[in-house]
Amino acid sequence: MKRRYADYRETAIAKKRTMLTYMQKPEFTGWAYLLCIDEIASPMIDDNIGIKMCIADNGYVYIRYFPDNENYCIMAIFNEKHQAVEWYIDITTGTQFTEDGLPFYDDIYLDIEVLPSGEIFYLDEDELEDALNTGDITQNQYNKAIKDGQSLLTKIVNNEYQLLAKSQEHLVELLQEVNNSL
Repeated sequence: MKRRYADYRETAIAKKRTMLTYMQKPEFTGWAYLLCIDEIASPMIDDNIGIKMCIADNGYVYIRYFPDNENYCIMAIFNEKHQAVEWYIDITTGTQFTEDGLPFYDDIYLDIEVLPSGEIFYLDEDELEDALNTGDITQNQYNKAIKDGQSLLTKIVNNEYQLLAKSQEHLVELLQEVNNSL
């Protein structure tokens, strides 16, 4: 499993603005971490699903959502024009916090990627299976990841999960907050 922190410390970002806030909305309750990428050494290109797309560049904005009492984390990625690039969902073992209150999670391999076009990709089942076979995760963790992933995927496919659609509104609100705090 990979440990992932809200502040994107695993990414080489030269200059950034950030904000951590607790949100209580009908579509989401939990912590949201806003990352404004002001300067990055070079664009990050992803071809996870066989489509090359830029997922990080100067002017890009991320919102990483850490929902209360859930075993997943959602990363909403917006380009420099604040248009959605993708929503990337990591199935996790749950949200934890560092001593100074920064959210993090252990990524349990299984992912869901949603594009603005409506295309949905269920990813890395093979990595989850490999982790089980090598003893990196337990049978219980494997079963829970499959159950959580399938449950969330079903909600997304059936348009029962409104956070993705509302993330654009959240972006506007959070950008106003972070810009007012400068």
